[in-house]
Amino acid sequence: MGSVADRQRALRAAMPVWKPRTLHAVLDDAVRATPDRPFVITDDQSWTYAEMAAWSKRLAAGLVALGVTPGEKVALVLANYPEFVAIRYAVSRIGAVCVPINILNRRDELRYLLDQSNAVLLVTMDQFRSVDYLDMLDQIAPGWENAGGGDGLPKLRHVVVLPTGEAPDRSSARTFSSLET
Repeated sequence: MGSVADRQRALRAAMPVWKPRTLHAVLDDAVRATPDRPFVITDDQSWTYAEMAAWSKRLAAGLVALGVTPGEKVALVLANYPEFVAIRYAVSRIGAVCVPINILNRRDELRYLLDQSNAVLLVTMDQFRSVDYLDMLDQIAPGWENAGGGDGLPKLRHVVVLPTGEAPDRSSARTFSSLET
């Protein structure tokens, strides 16, 4: 294995102090090195580096189709779901800026964060535990299903909902899976 000094030299050569790379470039490097290695693992399913990269590319195409451009803000209100990982890499792929929002925030905080961040797209769960995010949106951005943020959040053009299975169906809402088509 070599001496400590040899290992340190090898590590410094492989990973210099600063190497400017985007988040998705790090994933793509992992795909080249170990495409079939498990990357995201849940109780029900796992995704390899290659599968997550492919998923993020499909989602990136969906974001572009919605008109999200480099530098624009995409807000995420998502718990620890695999979809968070995939959409986070997708946002990076298109050069947009990810604005992760704590799922414990309530209505007024959510309104403030969406407004102050200038988010043009929100990806949110419909409900998580006892928190109904769609009800919050109804209060802060009436008509969000058809008109983005409406008068309440005029910069917000689109809302994408990840159904968690805990809330009633809002059939007019754009769903997370629709980003992949």
